[in-house]
Amino acid sequence: MTTTSSTSSSALPAITSLGSGSNLELQDILDKLQDNEEVALTNIQTQQSEIQSKITAYGTIKSSIAALQTAAQALASADTYNAAKATVTGDGFTATAKASATTGTYSIKVDSLATAETLKTGAFSSRTTANGTGGTLTVTLADGTTASVDLSSDTSLNGIAGAINGNSKLGIKASIISDGSGNSYLMLTSSATGTKGAVTGLSVSGNTTLASALNYGSGVTSSNVSRVGDAATDAVVEINGITVTSASNTVDTAIDGITLTLTDTMDTAGTLRITTDTTAQATAIQNFVTAYNTVASQIATATAFDTSSETGSVLTGDGTIRSIQTMLAQALRVTNSGGDIASLADLGITTDTDAKNGTLKLDVNAMTEALVNNPDDVKALLFGSSGLGTSFNTATTSILQTGGVISTRTDGLQTTYDSLQDNYDRTKDRIDADISTIRAKFVALDAFVAQMNSTSSYLTQQFAALTKSNS
Repeated sequence: MTTTSSTSSSALPAITSLGSGSNLELQDILDKLQDNEEVALTNIQTQQSEIQSKITAYGTIKSSIAALQTAAQALASADTYNAAKATVTGDGFTATAKASATTGTYSIKVDSLATAETLKTGAFSSRTTANGTGGTLTVTLADGTTASVDLSSDTSLNGIAGAINGNSKLGIKASIISDGSGNSYLMLTSSATGTKGAVTGLSVSGNTTLASALNYGSGVTSSNVSRVGDAATDAVVEINGITVTSASNTVDTAIDGITLTLTDTMDTAGTLRITTDTTAQATAIQNFVTAYNTVASQIATATAFDTSSETGSVLTGDGTIRSIQTMLAQALRVTNSGGDIASLADLGITTDTDAKNGTLKLDVNAMTEALVNNPDDVKALLFGSSGLGTSFNTATTSILQTGGVISTRTDGLQTTYDSLQDNYDRTKDRIDADISTIRAKFVALDAFVAQMNSTSSYLTQQFAALTKSNS
């Protein structure tokens, strides 16, 4: 009888992937098991996505409510109602008004402008050649002030001009004019306009060369310095028949809260009218309506419900949003009993029924008319402890503050999100462990079936060989 060795035929086939040894669809089964288990993870992620969408929506609405609060604060600010406007009729001056300016009309006539004085020296043959050594220049102004500058570092014409311009206390500025024939002249102009800014004396000590060239004023018997043109003058302006003198062409002390800028002399008087500036109020009202509508539109979008598909939006049915809507609606209910502008409707602010999203609409013509004809009533409706500005500032503060309705809601949402994340992590760890265990069992099963298949194949070969030898 012939026998066959089992040394090579009994060896296990190598398993390169799950199921390859047994020809069973073990990997497919394992994948389906894992997919089935991970449905729980998908559900958690869906919940997290919904919560994150709510947090994001609240963040957007919160930013818009913060902008609404800023708009409300402008309505509650005294500066919005105290602004004054200056209107000038005629040439020769312009005017600006502070909030403290009193309304009224003024007759303004500019008789003369404030001017500065300019002095010039005699001719210098060079801009760069030193004029003696050392020396100190002392400048005396008409108001009695004196100041000095050291010239020792550079006594050339360029050096003198640089030293003067580098010392603002002197009250003068220097420039150089060259005539094209080799001669240069030092020009000294008062820094300030008006008679008190005029130069009354120039004195150089410690340098006789410069002293003879620059000394000027009383006590100087012979001076090479002379005035160019007219002497310095003060501005003279008539205000309601009262003569006002100013060293500057900017007059800000004659009328409380008003600054006049004189630009030219006038043959006839002009008119300055100070009125309440309604521009700031109109802007504040328009900004408020815009900010309110942004909030209302965002809330309407976030809470919309599609009846055809019967699906809601991210915050549909959210109780906190309903609370915010209630707070804002209540803040709108302000009145001014006894005035012609008794309600927001009288000011031109009404609900936009066409939009159907809770927004407001503003009749600009009605607002302008109210501001012009009933400014005190408008102020009473919008300003003060019971005005619209304060009402909305209080409501928005309650909504936005730490511990307010939005932070309480978003904190709760974040806590839920974090709890879901913990649940997700635990579930994933469990699934990973379960799949790992099942995989190990499948690997063992795959190897076992492969072994059985190998043994079966070996026995089949042996029986076939035995049958053949017997025949």
